Amino acid sequence: MAVMGRLAGGGWFARLIVALISVSLIGGAAFALHSSQASARRNLDARFGSRAALAAKFIGTYATELTTREELIAASTLGGADPTAAFEANIAAFGFEDGVLLDSSGRALAVSPATPGLIGTQYGAQFAPLRRALLGYVVVSDVEVTSSSTPPMVGFAIPFDTGSGRRVFSGAYLISSTPLAAFLNDSTTLQSAQLYLTDSSGVVFATNNAQPSTAQTLTQLNPALGGAATKTTTGSYLSGSTPYSYVKAAIPGTPWSYVIAAPTSGVYATINGSAHWLPWLILGGLSLLVVFAAWLTIRLLAGRRHLADLNTRLAILARTDKLTGLSNRLHLTEELEQLLVDARGLGFPVCVLMIDVDHFKDLNDTFGHRAGDVALRHVAHRLNTSLRHGDLLARWGGEEFLAVLPDTDMAQGMVVAERLCNLVAGTPIEIGDDGGLVAIHTSVGIAEFADDTVDTLVDRADLGLYEAKAAGRNTVRASVRAGSA
Repeated sequence: MAVMGRLAGGGWFARLIVALISVSLIGGAAFALHSSQASARRNLDARFGSRAALAAKFIGTYATELTTREELIAASTLGGADPTAAFEANIAAFGFEDGVLLDSSGRALAVSPATPGLIGTQYGAQFAPLRRALLGYVVVSDVEVTSSSTPPMVGFAIPFDTGSGRRVFSGAYLISSTPLAAFLNDSTTLQSAQLYLTDSSGVVFATNNAQPSTAQTLTQLNPALGGAATKTTTGSYLSGSTPYSYVKAAIPGTPWSYVIAAPTSGVYATINGSAHWLPWLILGGLSLLVVFAAWLTIRLLAGRRHLADLNTRLAILARTDKLTGLSNRLHLTEELEQLLVDARGLGFPVCVLMIDVDHFKDLNDTFGHRAGDVALRHVAHRLNTSLRHGDLLARWGGEEFLAVLPDTDMAQGMVVAERLCNLVAGTPIEIGDDGGLVAIHTSVGIAEFADDTVDTLVDRADLGLYEAKAAGRNTVRASVRAGSA
């Protein structure tokens, strides 16, 4: 009886141990599951916020690279005395809905859509973004006040320096017409997600559904979300009886914000299943995240390659005059600076020729600006094909060209200048509807390097040009530095 009792007692003890182990395992599993769910929820909160931060960073990078590209092109094309044609070309190239080019005092040099009556209007004093741009800051603006009853647009104001002082190139976009519209549509895999781009006042200028038809705040479009997002950058709210989670992220380099809201059930879908399917749901969520990250990385890499190609083309544009294909003033200035350093150290002569098309304004007034362009291209071709290999030539501005002749003294330079005048004058061109031939004449001022800076050397050549104009044009005059033999 005692042995049976011990066996019975042992069986009970064993069952107790098994029960305790089972309870411990179940309790441990339940605790681990609870901890896993809590950790997963925290991770999903962070991931939701990270996706919003990543999207905001991408949009900020896009805006920064866009303003950089605009600044390069504006500086290389809008510095002339009459930038109207280049301005209209840039408005079309960038896809602006409207735009304005300001001089250093804030007055309009060009307006798009073209409105002659607005030329000279003091825009700089009227709009805060333009005032800030005139101080030298690149400005990405809020929704433009002029778009209150039209699809809301945001503006970019780019300052750049010219020979006439600082100018500001400003234009307004409909985001729906840029790559950001596709990005908003594809930047999340969450079902029923709502994405908004807002300015600093909360006005919505883009969504992942449709371009807003008028300027309205987020609170007006989605009162529950707008009210919550004005208080905290992340949290939840009720839309009817459906709980939503949201994140609001500032977009770097802009006054804008990126707001994403999605049903909470969708945000936490990977941890809402039963314990049996929890691992598979987690794996599915991670797989979706990896696919999303890979897709986004491919898009970013493709975008970087495209931007690299674009930067290469912009570098070429920054060195080249669009009309004539010659070097532009900035590029030639850099080349001339180095050449003068070499000439000063090695002692070889350098001549600079300032060449101006005579009566160019009369040509434009008589035959039109297109004829003027034809004349400039003709002169550029005759000059470029008549100079030596190693000589430098650029369109200096307007109807002026600058030629730099290394290893050339004043006497040799005079011969070259006379030859260039005769070559241009000796080849009339067809201008006008009747196909008549018109002779193009040039005046040339020449200066020889005498320990000058680039500016003083060019100024002396310009003085020679002034004397050639005063002498009746179609002639050459040399400018000798005071104190030179």
